[in-house]
Amino acid sequence: MFRKLYEHEYFIRPLFPNLQEVQLPVISDDPNSTIFYPALVLSPSVRRIVLSTPEWEEESEDEDFEDPEDYLWDAVANRVAGVASTLTSFKVESIAFSDCFVLIGRRLRVDHILRYFTWMMTTLELDGLVLEGKTFAQLNHLTGLVKLKVSLVSQQDAEMAALPPLSLCLPSLECLTINIFVDGPHSKFFQILDAKRLKRLKLKVFTDDEDDYDPTPLFISLHHHRRNSGLLLEEIHLTRRHNGNAMSWDEYVEQPHFVISEATFAPLLYFPRLTTLRIEPCNSSALDDLALVRLFTAWPKMQRFELHDESMKFDERISLTIGGVQRALQLTPYLRQLSLRFDGTFLPPCDEDVCLRLHPLETLNACTSIIEVGTLFAGWLVLHFPNLSQVRSFEKYREGLEDSFECGCEDEDERKRLEEY
Repeated sequence: MFRKLYEHEYFIRPLFPNLQEVQLPVISDDPNSTIFYPALVLSPSVRRIVLSTPEWEEESEDEDFEDPEDYLWDAVANRVAGVASTLTSFKVESIAFSDCFVLIGRRLRVDHILRYFTWMMTTLELDGLVLEGKTFAQLNHLTGLVKLKVSLVSQQDAEMAALPPLSLCLPSLECLTINIFVDGPHSKFFQILDAKRLKRLKLKVFTDDEDDYDPTPLFISLHHHRRNSGLLLEEIHLTRRHNGNAMSWDEYVEQPHFVISEATFAPLLYFPRLTTLRIEPCNSSALDDLALVRLFTAWPKMQRFELHDESMKFDERISLTIGGVQRALQLTPYLRQLSLRFDGTFLPPCDEDVCLRLHPLETLNACTSIIEVGTLFAGWLVLHFPNLSQVRSFEKYREGLEDSFECGCEDEDERKRLEEY
């Protein structure tokens, strides 16, 4: 019944003629709200729309893309199409992100409304949808788009095969977030992307709960894209995409990691304008002092360097030392925030540091670095990093640090700020 009712509601008028932003639910348990609510709030004044998706059912008997809720999406999409030409922001939020998402996260009706968006669109975030591969080449009319979020899954590989290089031209794009399944066609996507103003790239990799992930092929694809398009990134964020459930500390520590080495970063050395590099969670035990020097030599403008390694393997050899970190920092005069796991058991004597400049570092996250004595480590930091105000460290080694620095875990404001990237 609801499939046709919305087509005959010519008598309904928006209740809020000056409304600027609206959130529209897609709720299978409440089809009335899903179908009729948009007609009451989508006035011509609306500029920003957020579609809230239902939580996916993990066990689904239907293996096809057809879904019994499609008519609800049809209803909402038809409503949005009526105001699409004047929208500046359109977002689809996903409560969960799972394997089931790959199958039922495709709503072709929503793909179709993208054609109605115009140069006025500045933010397009499709967190709860998987577009058809060919749809990417149909976004070129969004010349004013500044912020984009999309997802890449294996099904799109064949769908994108016929797209020529640089066929996705977004001249105003500055911030790109990509949800990537392990077998997602990231290489092909970077081949078709033409976004010379892109500054900030956030990669969220959806991995299973057992295997670590090597990001080297991903970075190689990015390097090839830079060579072909002239891309000059300033920020790269690489994180795992979670299912939305809060994790305990034990779960966080035991989750799969990005396995990194000096070779992992080789493709990124061709981005000399990098100011921010963040990888979380990772295993950085393969890095040594010389590798860090080479990295910082390539990135003299670095301001935030964060390799979040919370490994709890205390018998694992750590090649990176606090002395090596100190020497490498001499190459990054603008760096203010540092997250690294290193061996802090041997503090370089002061007479060995006479040639080293004091560094303006402000925040240090030592992760699970091994620290011999907290008070001695704090005193050494105060001497060599006079601007340092916050030091985070694994609880076992925190004693003595709190007397000199603000200590503890990342606060909620910092977490929210990071999620805005």
